[in-house]
Amino acid sequence: MDINKRVLLIDDQKEILESMKNLLSGKDNLKEINDKLDNILSDFFEEEKKEQDEEKYEVDIAEDGQIGYEMVKKSLEEGKPYSVVTIDMRMPGWDGLRTAKEIRKIDENIEIVIITAYTDRNRKELVKQIGKPEKLLYLRKPFEREEILQIMMSLTMKWSLERKVQNQFHIIKDTNNKLEKIIKSISNVEEKVISSFTDICKVVLIELKTLFDFDELFIFLENNIIKYDEGSEVNFNYKDLIEIVETESKFIIYNDYLITKLGNIEDIRIDNPIIAVVKFDKEKFTEKERKYFEIFISHVNNFFINSNLYIELEKKNKELTQSNIKLKLANELKRKFLVISSHELRTPVSLLLAYSEILFDKNYTNKERIFSKISKVSLRINELIEKMFNTLTTEAMKESIAQKVEKTKFKDMYEEVKSKVEVFLEKRNQEFIYINETSQEEINVDKYKIVNFVLYNLVINAIKFSEDGKRIIFRVKEDIEKNKILISIEDNGIGISNEDIENVFKPLFVGGEENKHHSGIYEYKSRGLGLGLTIAKNVIDSMQEEIYCKSNLNSGTIITFTLTNKIE
Repeated sequence: MDINKRVLLIDDQKEILESMKNLLSGKDNLKEINDKLDNILSDFFEEEKKEQDEEKYEVDIAEDGQIGYEMVKKSLEEGKPYSVVTIDMRMPGWDGLRTAKEIRKIDENIEIVIITAYTDRNRKELVKQIGKPEKLLYLRKPFEREEILQIMMSLTMKWSLERKVQNQFHIIKDTNNKLEKIIKSISNVEEKVISSFTDICKVVLIELKTLFDFDELFIFLENNIIKYDEGSEVNFNYKDLIEIVETESKFIIYNDYLITKLGNIEDIRIDNPIIAVVKFDKEKFTEKERKYFEIFISHVNNFFINSNLYIELEKKNKELTQSNIKLKLANELKRKFLVISSHELRTPVSLLLAYSEILFDKNYTNKERIFSKISKVSLRINELIEKMFNTLTTEAMKESIAQKVEKTKFKDMYEEVKSKVEVFLEKRNQEFIYINETSQEEINVDKYKIVNFVLYNLVINAIKFSEDGKRIIFRVKEDIEKNKILISIEDNGIGISNEDIENVFKPLFVGGEENKHHSGIYEYKSRGLGLGLTIAKNVIDSMQEEIYCKSNLNSGTIITFTLTNKIE
């Protein structure tokens, strides 16, 4: 152990200072005589001379208390403190008590020895005014040579041991503080809600900068490079980095850069390794800092692995959630289908049974009338089945882009759909009018799908939910900015509530309560299977166009679909 043997002697008597200095620095006459005697005896008896630890001290002197104070202050500023100071009690100017008090204010560690030949100040009084009793010694004159040497050896040893303990404590404290910072950084990384490896890398870079203050920080993630500072220039080739990290287990020092692999690739299931590259200062990056770096990186590796599991679990959870939603929807559709189809099919099936029984009645003669009734009922059942089939086929259309596109006039589409619903319009005394607000008359479109699957269902709905005598409009408009033709079927019927408007295109949506279902084809407020608008939307989706509904209760409904305005 290195012992600090720098001591300061403060006394107003120069002779005493010189005598003490010679004694402590090994230059006193008595020591020289003793050394010569030891040498003579050693040579005479031919004994091997043993090396002895000489009690020599680096001694400075001051003849004034204030000068001594300044010397202590300067030694502290230069980082070469005195371990012991001896102070004579009675001196002109600053006496020993004041000198000791002032020195103690600037140096709590120095060992103070008060020397006096008088008994007017006891130790208790000195301790009270100077403080630090464990570092204050009261020595009364006269004293022996060996006594002062023993005292100096003990005090310098004591000061040096305490300083060593303090240094070790500071090292432990600094280490503890650094480890606490590392633990906090690791916690900061682990506490983040991570959705991707890119997000993880960004957090890791922030914590690396906080802990080690690296100048440049990069993480190579497959084909992506994540930077701490977006303005930094990347001077590395990823393929070369892969070759480097595959040959080493820890980090590699490459010029002024540290290169390390993050995460066990087999565990995190990615094609290429995650590689961190940071620029560091070789002088500041001590062996201890390397250990801290390794600790942090090892935890980051574990975090990548754990985060991968988290991401995988989140993915599976989302898949299960979506599957659960679809399952609930399927169950709801199944329930609705059973309720609605029972309403729709019960009446025609019951009629078929009744008419069949009448046919077996030999007394009934007007069988032609019964056959006519059976034919109408059969057509109704066939229509219901066809609607269900159309829903399935138009749902499949969304996966196919095959269309039979031809140049078609808007007026022709209007006339064709009108012919299909004309008998219903007559029975309801309703008017179906055509309004074209554009400058063109035709468009390229799959007319068959638009007329039979889209317009027919939209117009039938408008007929059923408009009162007798009302007007239904076939309107053509243009969205020049989007290069779209907008075709709308408008009515001023009963409208749709805000709660229901989001569901109008969903399968089996009929509005109201299913148990109060009133079936029919064209009758006022009658509801079918709730598949018409679903069929229309499926067809529009297959064309990669849009369909949307605007409505208010008791003021009517407008359903609009788009067609790309392309004429060749």
